[in-house]
Parts: sequence; structure tokens; C-alpha cells
Amino acid sequence: MPTLDIKEVDDLPDGAFFIRESNKRKLNYNMQINDNKYWQYHRNNGITLIGVKEPGKSHVYFKLQTTEGALSIANVLNQAYVSQNFNDITIVGGV
Repeated sequence: MPTLDIKEVDDLPDGAFFIRESNKRKLNYNMQINDNKYWQYHRNNGITLIGVKEPGKSHVYFKLQTTEGALSIANVLNQAYVSQNFNDITIVGGV
């Protein structure tokens, strides 16, 4: 994929959380992620799009990963909640 510099893409969020309730008994949230299939609508930030540059070469290979990004971000929030509220529980997760 060629590189493309579109300034307005910086205004598009890769995702968002709406946390309805968070306490020791409950974590209730809604997560949304930019799952647009056009790679140009994603930032190279490791969440929905990963760019890999081969050493010694100028070309960047892009991997669009919207589903993996959503799972990864949900995992981060869930782990933070559990570690904050339950000291004796460890969650091991990954994508």
C-alpha cells in the first residue's frame, strides 16, 4: 500500500469507550472501534493499523487489524479494572 498523507484522518478516532458504571461490583461500558475497511482511514498506531518497515528498505507494509485492535483494547480496560478491584486475581490474555 502506498503512503498517503490525509490531514483530516487525524480527526477520526480509532475507537472510544463510554463507561456507564464502574465500581467494585460492576464494570459496564460500551466500546466502539473504527472498523472501516479502507486502510487510509486508520492511523499507524498499533491498534487498528500496524505499519512494518523492513530494515534497510523504504517501503512500509501495512496490516489492518480492526478486530484484533478491538479485542486488545477491551483486554487492557478489563485487566485494569480487575487489577484495581481484585488484588488476588490475575488475568492473562492476548490477541
